[in-house]
Amino acid sequence: RHDYPFCWRADSDPLIQYARPAWFIRTTDVIQGAIATNQQIGWMPDHIKDGRFGDFLRNNVDWALSRERYWGTPLPIWTCEACSARWSAASAAAIEAKNPSAFAHFRAAQAKDPTLSHHLMVHKPWIDQVTVPCAACNGTMRRVTEVIDCWFDSGCMPFAQWGYPHQGKAEFDASFPADFISEAIDQTRGWFYSLLMVSTLLFGEGRKGPHPFKNCIVLGHVQDKTGKKESKSKGNYTSPDLILNTSGADAMRWYFYAASPPHANTRYSAEAVREKQQEFLLKLNNVYSFFVIYANIDGFDPNASPKRPGAERALIDRWILSELQLTIREVTTAMDAYGIYESAQRITRFTDALSNWYVRRCRDRFWTGAKDQDKWDAYHTLYETLTTFSTVIAPFVPFISETIYQNLVRSVSAGAPDSIHLTDWPSFDETLIDTRLSDEMQAVRDIVSLGLAARMAQKLKVRQPLAEAEIILGRPGLAEALAPYLELIADELNVKHVRFVQSAEGRVRFLVKPNYKELGPRFGKRMPLVRAAVDQADPEALRHALVSTGRAPVTLSDGEVVELTADFVEVSCQAGEGYAASSAAVGTVILDARVTPELAAEGVAREVTSRIQAFRKELDLPFTGRIQLTLSGPASVLDACRAHATAIAAETLATSLEFAGPGASMRTTTVDIDGAGLTIGVQA
Repeated sequence: RHDYPFCWRADSDPLIQYARPAWFIRTTDVIQGAIATNQQIGWMPDHIKDGRFGDFLRNNVDWALSRERYWGTPLPIWTCEACSARWSAASAAAIEAKNPSAFAHFRAAQAKDPTLSHHLMVHKPWIDQVTVPCAACNGTMRRVTEVIDCWFDSGCMPFAQWGYPHQGKAEFDASFPADFISEAIDQTRGWFYSLLMVSTLLFGEGRKGPHPFKNCIVLGHVQDKTGKKESKSKGNYTSPDLILNTSGADAMRWYFYAASPPHANTRYSAEAVREKQQEFLLKLNNVYSFFVIYANIDGFDPNASPKRPGAERALIDRWILSELQLTIREVTTAMDAYGIYESAQRITRFTDALSNWYVRRCRDRFWTGAKDQDKWDAYHTLYETLTTFSTVIAPFVPFISETIYQNLVRSVSAGAPDSIHLTDWPSFDETLIDTRLSDEMQAVRDIVSLGLAARMAQKLKVRQPLAEAEIILGRPGLAEALAPYLELIADELNVKHVRFVQSAEGRVRFLVKPNYKELGPRFGKRMPLVRAAVDQADPEALRHALVSTGRAPVTLSDGEVVELTADFVEVSCQAGEGYAASSAAVGTVILDARVTPELAAEGVAREVTSRIQAFRKELDLPFTGRIQLTLSGPASVLDACRAHATAIAAETLATSLEFAGPGASMRTTTVDIDGAGLTIGVQA
């Protein structure tokens, strides 16, 4: 028994393979030229150059050019019926030079049907009726029956699109070689090869530099959510219409940019598209909506509202403007190198910083009733960020960027181009880049992330205030630089006090475990010695060396000293009773998890405030609308609310707060607060 080939399009149709005579191009005569040209082409990923494609070139065989079928470009070779002499026609004019009436059959057909294009005269069926006299014996020469491999046609595309060399010389010279081409990985033996080989056959070694393309972006395959290649015959594909009609065109485009590098296979599904949509498009749209709502409330006008230079604004304004310029610089660099995925990742990170840090940290500046310069600075900063950022994302997500541009730019600037897609790509402003500020703020954000992770591990709600957070920095020298951010860190972690410390003794125990998956291949038979050295090492000293220098030396039992990196060990921390902790490269954050009655009461008040705000949103009240508020429920909850009544009223825009049952005309809801029912009454 043996495998038998079946048609790849009709699984039940067996294939019978015959050895047939064919016409070949002797590519083996020019293969060294093709190999040399390939070395000048930029491949993404780079390993294709000398790997899959380079290997195919090195094992090149002559190109089987002919095909025995009806449709296709007719092979322009004529053979003599009498002496078997052969002649290849260079053009229709060359044919007519031998036989002026060669195309009489076509012209007769065209006279009957004037819609026939003159280009069709060199195609079937009319070309098969063309004969020419034999130069050797004056016999009749007829065209061979074969047509040309369609991949040869694809390889002729760079010049055939202009009709070159018969016409279009200027257009050809301006567009050749192409800056880049892109197709799937299986085209290494298809289009990529036919383009390179046809160009090599035509231009040989006389043309300097890469041709017919400078760069090639190799794509992976689109797979279903189980990892199988999508196929219409198998029915395991996600219809584009499903995505376009639900998530939209921007979401579909963005998914293929951001899901994985172009050369990697992509698992495609409606759920996967929505996940990527939430990481970028939904966050961006929320920021845009936030700006529009409050800019309209406060009457912000980018042309008239008081404005200061970016360098004179608040630190967080300077930070986001610096991040914007860094994003423009990094995306420009990546795009110049055809790094679509890298660009998408940078755009996603900036959007997260804009949404989850800048806007969230600045909400009180937009919400305050006083229209002071700090408020206008916040508006100008967010306006400049959105309008500039929209030009960066325009090639990726053309529709939301156009919406932002039309509303924020065209509406206030009559001289602006009609569309964002008619504007220039933005250039970055070095004067607005503050790398030190960006590094400091990143460290702050990393510290906050660790603190929140510690809260989550101990199931401590973020709304529950805690007494203290201690921070052991991976780089102790950062303490002075981060001192101005302590209040910000305390606010983010919802703790009363933050301090930097040198030791976590008595509160946290560090654990270091060998990473056998990485140690085995690196150290082989000596891996047990490394494992023993790691087990005997001081975990705190090992952790400190890794986070401060990236390397930790350990001495093996035979006296050899080896350096370990973070890849070789797994560092974790274990908090003591009453504490929560989390650790990473930036350092270790230790939270005092002991909740006093006073802290518990404040946590209850914050939880109640959140429920009132949610009820306001449910009632669709205006953002600035004032309310009358009542609270009724268990004494323990009400006592906590009374202690923080001023803060609750201020946060919820309540002109009055009564601890009593709701009035007859009030809208009410009952919510659960730590297992107790609280009734909220609201009247606008």
